[in-house]
Parts: sequence; C-alpha cells; structure tokens
Amino acid sequence: MNDLSNISYNVNELVEILKDLIRIESHIENKIYEKDIALYIYDFFKKLNINVRLQYVCRNRYNVIANIKGKSDKTIMFTGHMDTVPSYGLEDIFCPKVIDEKVYGRGACDMKGAIAAMLYSAKIIKEHNLIPNSNIIYAFVCDEEFQSLGTEKLIKSGIRADVAILGEATNMNIGLGHKGLEWIDIEIIGKGGHGGTVEDGVNAIYISSKLINLIENNLIPKIKNRRDELLGSPTLNVGFIKGGEQPSTIPERCVIKLDRRYIFGESIQLIYDEINELLDEVRKYYKFNAVVKPNPMNKNEMEHTPYLIDKNHPIIRHIKDLSKNILKFNPKEICFSGWTDAALIGNYAKIPTVILGPGNLNFAHCKEEHVSILELLMASKLYTLIAYTY
Repeated sequence: MNDLSNISYNVNELVEILKDLIRIESHIENKIYEKDIALYIYDFFKKLNINVRLQYVCRNRYNVIANIKGKSDKTIMFTGHMDTVPSYGLEDIFCPKVIDEKVYGRGACDMKGAIAAMLYSAKIIKEHNLIPNSNIIYAFVCDEEFQSLGTEKLIKSGIRADVAILGEATNMNIGLGHKGLEWIDIEIIGKGGHGGTVEDGVNAIYISSKLINLIENNLIPKIKNRRDELLGSPTLNVGFIKGGEQPSTIPERCVIKLDRRYIFGESIQLIYDEINELLDEVRKYYKFNAVVKPNPMNKNEMEHTPYLIDKNHPIIRHIKDLSKNILKFNPKEICFSGWTDAALIGNYAKIPTVILGPGNLNFAHCKEEHVSILELLMASKLYTLIAYTY
C-alpha cells in the first residue's frame, strides 16, 4: 500500500465530475439518449491518455470501454450504467446542488455517483503512475433502466474479466446479488357497449378487478411461502391499470402491468402459469379473452434472472479487508433490493460480480435523489485500492 499512502484526494474535483454527469441528460426521453454523456466520459479518459473506445450499440447509444494495463494477466472490470430515469416532471432535477455535504440531482445515487468515483479513481491511478496488479477495464453502458441493451452488447462482443465491480448504490456495503425481474402485461378483452345497457356488455374493468383481487389474496400469499436463504421471498406488484374511455361506455379493454421479482427455483414458465391459473378462475364468472405477455420494455434477448456471487469468492474477503483496514469501515454483506446488470454479467458472461457503490437506493428515481460526499469519496478510494491491489 506504500504507493497509495501519500496520495491526497481532491474532494471538490470529485464532486465537480459528478455535477458534470448530472447536468448531462441521459434518459429515454432525451432525443439523443446517452450520446453526450458517453462523449464526456470518452473525452475524460482521452485527456488522461488512457486507452478508450466507443462501442456502438444503436442510434445515439454507445458504451464506453477503457483499459489500463496491469502487471499480470488477471483482469478486473469496473462497470455501471450511464442512463437514468427521466425527470418525471420534476423541475431542476438535472441541476446539481450541494446541500449539507450531499450532492442532489437525477442520477446522483443511481448511478452517476459511482461512475464519478470510478472516473476519479482512474485519474488517481494514471496521474500517480500506479501500475495495478491486474489489468483494469472500465465499461460504462447504456440502457440499464429498461432493456440492458448496453450490457448485452458488451457481453456479445466477448468481454472477459476475472471479476467485476458494479457500482449500484449499496451505501458501500457488499451486494452479493438480487432477485430476478419480469415485467408482465395483461390485456383483458371483454365486450363494449352503452352504459345504459350494461347487461349486453362484458366489463373489462370488473374482470381486471376480480383478477387483481385474486393476485392480492391468493397468489401473493402463495409466493411469500417460497424462500431463498439469501434472496428472501419472491414479490409481485400491480403497478399499472388502465381501462375504459368514459363513464357511459362499457369498457371493452383493460391493461394491467405487473412487476414480478423471482428467486432461484422459480422459472419464467411457472410465473406465467400461475397468472393463467388465476385467469381460469376468473373465467368461472365472466366470458372474456386475455393476452398475457412480457412487457417489451423490460428486456431484450437475455432473461433478467436472479443472481448471486459465491459468498466465498476471494474478492469478497479482499473488499472487506481493504474497507476495514484502510478506510476503517466495516461493510455488511447484503442482497440488493433492485435488479442490476450483475445478473447478465455474472450469468451470461460468467464474470463473478460484486455490487458496490455509494448512495442509498431508497432515494433513487425521486425528487430527493442524492449521494453523500463522504460515501462518494469513500467509493473512489475503495475503487482505487481494489483496482491497484486485486
């Protein structure tokens, strides 16, 4: 560690990098998606004379991949997504603010804070002429919030590493993995008609209501009885319902959207079979058609499966030792509450992946989104230590 003992970190410079990233809109409602932030990160590495390239994914969507040569043939990858959710109508959410030693703004914790910490870590390594034990890949991807197009492209292009650090917000605790995710669309098709002759129609909203009642009272208690030792129990959320046109018309159609988090031992087939069983139950009361299908915004080609790194993997002990001995922080081993690209990297690219980043996920996607400067600095120091010593 002697090479790192005299290095000082400029907190203001680190914060300014994060503020730059927050100002650059990089979401699905932005007409050029992540193009500008990809170019910012590309230029950041270029100015440091770090080998970097843009990887084309689709129109205006790129990954940024940079490399630092190490002493051995081992490779560690630091990765994260450049996109955020949109503003959702919140004013000034892309105007970063520093209040009470916290940086506020869209993406502060999900996950531009981690990207800023990784970028500053790369700057420390380069400017202090540090030669890491292993080769380092920095891979920043597009489109994690929806289909993970960027990480799919990264995997299909043949990315290889011995281990990966994914910077989602864990309050700097060690994320071992998470549940799988399936977004499901259900369209109920009844029979429309005039509100004055309700006996001639089949009300799609009534049918949907009956289905939702069965989901709440039958299916959710059923899946709660399943449990994984580390991941816990599956969950199901009815997140959207829309049907009808106006009060005097019998609604012919109603759409329901579900969020289903699943664990090892459950399959996609099982998930859909259980929903269709409920629809068969509702058919005892109503005559209708139904279309049940995956939400096309949720995934591209690779299933959003559950993921767990082997809790005995050496990288876990290494992170704990560095955190405790150098940073005087004792991280917990946790299961991440959201879904992440770690599942694709771990399950499809076969790269053991740890989820580790600054910020509290409870504040992601909301008007109070922020990251503490203390955690931001801790993340940059820990990323540097991991990169240099692994």
